[in-house]
Parts: sequence; structure tokens; C-alpha cells
Amino acid sequence: MNLSTKNVANFISDFKLQQDDKTIYFNAVLEYHLPEEIKKINSEVHIITSDNLSTIYFLNPEIEKLGLEDMVDAKKENIHYQPAIFTN
Repeated sequence: MNLSTKNVANFISDFKLQQDDKTIYFNAVLEYHLPEEIKKINSEVHIITSDNLSTIYFLNPEIEKLGLEDMVDAKKENIHYQPAIFTN
């Protein structure tokens, strides 16, 4: 497991995203950093994981219409996740 897939696994675990039927999905606001603007899009996100797969799908059809990426292969990308630390 590479660092990106470990980060995805930690994110799933920390936020308890895996459902009883083993599916992983949630709603999110995605930020696409484009040359002229930052585009924010609400989307349902599904994550498919196994020993050989860690793929993240963004399901809002507007994403594809805008020509933006609607799928990320965690094994091929550099995905960072650092849990927030809250103190009182």
C-alpha cells in the first residue's frame, strides 16, 4: 500500500465512512484549482477499495460536462490527508 492509499484508508477510518454493506460514500464540496479560478462543486463521492484498487469517483454530472476530472486513482496520485487536531 503506497502513501496515497494509506491516506485514503486513514480518511475513511477517521470519519467512519464505511457503511455496514462495505460501501464508502459521502457528500463533499470539491475544489478544482483552475488557471483563472477555483471552481467549487457539490458532489456525492464514492470510494472503491481493495488490495489492487483505490479509486475515488465524483458523481455530479456537471463535473464531466465542464471537462473536469471525475475519477481519481489513489495509486497514481499524490493524495495528502492530515487529521485535524482539536484542543480545548
